Amino acid sequence: MSELESWIKKINKEAGSEIIAFGNSEKEYERIPFSSPRANYCLYGGIPKYRLIEFAGLESSGKTTSALDICKNYQLEEGHKNILFVDVEHTFDEEWAATLGVNPEEVVVLSPESEGAETVFDIILDSIRTDLFGLIIIDSLAALIPNSVKEESLEDKKEMGGIAASLTRFSKECVSILKRYKCTVIGINQLRDDMNNPYNLYSTPGGKAWKFLCSVRLFFSLGSFINSEGKEVSRSTVDPAGNRVDIKVEKTKICRKDRRNGFYTLKYLTGIDELTDTIDTAVELGFIQSGGAWFTLIDIDTGELIPDKKFQGKTKVIEYFKQNTEEYTKLWEAVNNKICEHRKDI
Repeated sequence: MSELESWIKKINKEAGSEIIAFGNSEKEYERIPFSSPRANYCLYGGIPKYRLIEFAGLESSGKTTSALDICKNYQLEEGHKNILFVDVEHTFDEEWAATLGVNPEEVVVLSPESEGAETVFDIILDSIRTDLFGLIIIDSLAALIPNSVKEESLEDKKEMGGIAASLTRFSKECVSILKRYKCTVIGINQLRDDMNNPYNLYSTPGGKAWKFLCSVRLFFSLGSFINSEGKEVSRSTVDPAGNRVDIKVEKTKICRKDRRNGFYTLKYLTGIDELTDTIDTAVELGFIQSGGAWFTLIDIDTGELIPDKKFQGKTKVIEYFKQNTEEYTKLWEAVNNKICEHRKDI
């Protein structure tokens, strides 16, 4: 063992973890995928583990639903740890979570009442250090109130800076321990009109440190409405069956920034329409041939057309894969593998 290697071993032993190593080995981040390949496309396969992540957007833009979808897919992992949902807004809906595929009985819900932001952040940090939790959702950061403000009367001076100071301390301490305890934190935040910058429509509360320390920041927005058949309808419709949730990658430090936009299809009665999104993506990637109203399946192993599997209309393609779950699983895996192809984490 060289003198340098001995020194590295000594430092890591004193720290109790591998905080120093040679940096010449390529690294690929573990990810938690979304259900829809359309959403996974943005980040080459999903959000990175053991990092700070921000989901931001206007009201009813799909932030919480997207976070619950991540919960669902995390629960599918073998040997997963517990999930902590910090329900600051007191809006956690077990029924909706179950519709999205989450097992609510395996989610620990923290519902702060009189606790201020600092107290809530300390609870979260303590929860990470227990090594019991692998995923923590904070819904939402903007709803937290600092202790100093909670103690004031409404007639006292106006709040200055909001939770910026406490969130800065929390994020700095949090980012240093996530990898050690193998925990991922998603902070749901709001988009607000940016009154200080005429060239920027929106900003997020919480100060600059949180933005800098987040490895990924995704902005969600309400897309077009759809009917029960999945077809786009007018924005003025009174009875939509669902809507498209648009995703913009505001920041990523874990992959190339060449995929700025994505989306997924959300149906209000059944949740995320993973099947339809997978079929649409398969058409784009060449796993299903489309010509006019006709769709022909392609053998994933050989790349050849399958003449006896030709369907008129996407509805019939959807019904086929609903009845042939093994073939759908094979198609889903092929689509998501293709999305991750040529991925280079940074």
